[in-house]
Amino acid sequence: MKLQEKYLVIVIFFCDTPRAMKGNNERLLTLTEAGLLVDREASGLRKAVIAGDLPATKYGKTWLVTESAVLAWNQSSPRANAGRPRGSPNKPAKKKKSG
Repeated sequence: MKLQEKYLVIVIFFCDTPRAMKGNNERLLTLTEAGLLVDREASGLRKAVIAGDLPATKYGKTWLVTESAVLAWNQSSPRANAGRPRGSPNKPAKKKKSG
């Protein structure tokens, strides 16, 4: 490996660091971690990121969001199913067939 190639690898490594990490000590979360923080599904957060409503940085295959951005987004974003509990509702038991 030539000396120039070594420097190129180092530059690419530092340029690939997420913006939120540069000069900022704020906590970065994956969408799963962020969903647990605000009691939302990661898929809903992913939709908000793709729509541009929640600022995020993609690092490899993983979306990273700052804790403050998630909390601010959660305060300003209405829940689609407000008032309904998460998960499937309890279903009544099936009637047994006689005979």
